[in-house]
Amino acid sequence: MLLKSRKESENLLLYRSLFLRTSLSEKDVSHYQRLEKGYAGELLFDQYVSTLSNEFLLLNDVLLDFGNNLFQMDSIAIFQESVLLFEIKNFEGDFCVRGDRWYTLSDQEIKNPLEQLQRSESLLRRFLQEHGCMLPIEPFLVFVNPEFTLYQAPMKTSIIHPTQIHRLLRTLANKPTKMTHLHEKMANKLLTHHLTTSPIKRKPEYSYEMLQKGIYCSHCYTFFKEATETRLVCACGTIESIDDAVVRIVHEFMLLFPDRLVTTNGIYEWCGGVVKSKRLIRRVLLLNFKRYGNKKSTYFTS
Repeated sequence: MLLKSRKESENLLLYRSLFLRTSLSEKDVSHYQRLEKGYAGELLFDQYVSTLSNEFLLLNDVLLDFGNNLFQMDSIAIFQESVLLFEIKNFEGDFCVRGDRWYTLSDQEIKNPLEQLQRSESLLRRFLQEHGCMLPIEPFLVFVNPEFTLYQAPMKTSIIHPTQIHRLLRTLANKPTKMTHLHEKMANKLLTHHLTTSPIKRKPEYSYEMLQKGIYCSHCYTFFKEATETRLVCACGTIESIDDAVVRIVHEFMLLFPDRLVTTNGIYEWCGGVVKSKRLIRRVLLLNFKRYGNKKSTYFTS
C-alpha cells in the first residue's frame, strides 16, 4: 500500500522555474540537470515497485530531522519482518571504486553514495528504536539506469546494479507480508515526523525583474503565447484548464518570491498577458487560496 507518494522537491521546482525563466550559469544548469535526472530515476524505480502485488507499506521521499541531523530517504518499504531502505541513483556511464572512494573513468572523484546510504540507515535505525520499533533494516543502493556500469565494485554490499533489479523484485515478491497495527503505527510515526518543507541549501541569485513572465506547459515547458477563455492548449498535446494553470503559476510565484504578496494585479503581471482577464485571476485566487486584507489591499496565501 502506498502511504506517501513522490513529488518534485522544492529545490527541483525552483531550479526548473529559474532554468525556464532566465539564463543560469553553467554550474547551476548542471545542478538543475542532476536534480531532474535524479527525479526521473526515482520515478523509474516507482514503476518497478508498482509491479509488486504483495502486501507492504511504502513511503516515498521521507525527510526526517533526528538529533539535529537532517536526512532524506528516497523510499522506505515496511514488510512483515524488516524495513527496507532504498537510495536510488540514476547515474549514467562508467564508474569505478578504489577503496572507499568512487570515481568516473576520467578519474574525477564523486561523493560515495554508499556513505550516504549508511548515514541514512544509521539515523533511521535510531529513530525507529526510539519509537519502539526493533525490526531490522535492509539497505539498498539501487542504480536504475541501464547505461550505468560500476567497475571494481565490492562483492558483499547493498548495491543493486541495473541488471539485478528484476532479481530484487522477485525477492521482494516472496517476502512475508502480513501487516499488523504495529507496522501501521511505525508508518504513521514516519509520516508524522516527516518534514513537509526542506531547506534549499543553495540557489542562484535572481530578481523578479530578470525573470521571463508567462505560463509554460506543465509537460514540455514551452511558454504559451495565448489561451482561450477556459483552457491552454500546447503543441505537444497537453491541455490544461485556465484555473489549474493559474493555481500552478501562483504556487511557483510563492516559491520564487516568498516575501512578495500574492495579489490579483501581481499574478496578472506574472502570467505575462496570457490570461487576459484580471477578474478570472481574482476568481481563481478566491476559490483556491486564503484571502486577507480589505478590498483595496487584498492579498492571498496558501
